[in-house]
Amino acid sequence: MALLGRLVDVDLHETPMLCWLWRTDSVVKSANMTKRQGDDYAARVYLAFSLPKETLTLADKAALTIVRGIFGSQVPDGAINYVWDNMHPVGTRMPNAYTSRAKMVVLRTGNVDSEKWVGERVNVLDDLQRSFGTTGGKLKLLAIASDSDNTKEKVRAGFADIAFVRADEACPTTGPHN
Repeated sequence: MALLGRLVDVDLHETPMLCWLWRTDSVVKSANMTKRQGDDYAARVYLAFSLPKETLTLADKAALTIVRGIFGSQVPDGAINYVWDNMHPVGTRMPNAYTSRAKMVVLRTGNVDSEKWVGERVNVLDDLQRSFGTTGGKLKLLAIASDSDNTKEKVRAGFADIAFVRADEACPTTGPHN
């Protein structure tokens, strides 16, 4: 797995739209987002959030305490992953195979658009509400990844022009990068 992350300070009420370009050489053929051993994606944009405490159940709080005890305090309250999947239809939304605190959203599927740059525009604030029942979360981290550690396949992805913009603002992409 190759992952590049960055701490961010974004006011999602001001700039809720996340824009980016991405490309991949091909999908992870044997991936299956419903199983831990198949939790791989040719390309992924990962957003980690701290959430208002009142949105976390007692079970969530207990689980997060345990996980943070093992992996450290940087484990987020919740995460949204925008993925380029191999088989699930665009628009598929489900919990991650490892934790229900991470939500998976399929934006691209299959190889139809592989080997070319394609643009995305998502409303993170709407997805936060849909995923965790709140717009009060604070975005803490944005990461990009190409992931095949579970399936042991080889994949390559590229990312460009990542930006947050207002809902009425155009994405600042520089166009196709073929």
